[in-house]
Amino acid sequence: MPIFRFSDLPDNTRSMHEAQRRWRHKNWRDSLKNHQNELEESLTIIALFDFWKNLLPKDNATKSLFKEIYADAYMSIHLSCFGLYKNSYMSLRSEFETAMRLIYFSIHPFEFELWKSGDEKWRVDLLKGTDVWGQDFKYFVYIPKFVQLENDLPEGLRLIKGNSPKLREAYSTLSKHVHSGGPFLQTRSRLSPKYNASEFLLWCEMFKSIQKYVNILLATCFSDKFMTMPPQERDQILDLAIGADYINHIKKVCGLP
Repeated sequence: MPIFRFSDLPDNTRSMHEAQRRWRHKNWRDSLKNHQNELEESLTIIALFDFWKNLLPKDNATKSLFKEIYADAYMSIHLSCFGLYKNSYMSLRSEFETAMRLIYFSIHPFEFELWKSGDEKWRVDLLKGTDVWGQDFKYFVYIPKFVQLENDLPEGLRLIKGNSPKLREAYSTLSKHVHSGGPFLQTRSRLSPKYNASEFLLWCEMFKSIQKYVNILLATCFSDKFMTMPPQERDQILDLAIGADYINHIKKVCGLP
């Protein structure tokens, strides 16, 4: 079997490999050097998905989509360490969308099988949107605990209602990165994306927000499962992922002490 050597690569491929190797090493080193605490916190938060995986219904939607949620969150961290902030935001949007699809498809198995095969003709007027969560996330108004939470929240924290609903705000920001909105290009003044402390911290803030909203959706839309979760695991989700702004509201609507 021939021995593989980088030096044997064709000229352009070898040149790209060498440039990318130097670029990856510097960005990765700078990210780890300056943001160990933020990275440790982010990885700790996504490790909480193991609690959900062990608890949610073992149906086809959960089996197919839950690992995708974790993979997208993990990949977002990975890409951010290389300075690929635009791509890390794209992974966050994918995670967010997959979580919302999981909630819908977990009780719509027929539609899930159609969606999985690429057939989306099952869309109906009820939600009036281009995806299963509907226009302005309308699907969630049919989830009793989510509605209770939304009604319990003050204006500034509401998720789908009011002047600045949090889910819409987050999704809009993620979409601007995906669609290369003017202020969100990754090649501003440079061709090769580089580590940038302020951009990393902005990504980190969005990362934590998306994990918060995903866990809020899971806690309210699978409230029966959430309430039976071992208290130690549930408290970690509430404290580390959902956080101070929403924790008491979640406890109230779920009837937790």
